[in-house]
Amino acid sequence: MSPITVTAKDHGGGGKTRVEQWDGSTWVPLTDWSADYTDVVWEVIKESSSKFTVE
Repeated sequence: MSPITVTAKDHGGGGKTRVEQWDGSTWVPLTDWSADYTDVVWEVIKESSSKFTVE
């Protein structure tokens, strides 16, 4: 599991992920931890949430 840091501005724990594969007995990491495209992800979140209204 990636190190987790939760702050007032980031409740997602840092947003890191990696690709793993099951080998029949355990999960084997295929990539390093990364937080790619966070700028793209946050733009989509901002756009989507700006359209949301509470009734």
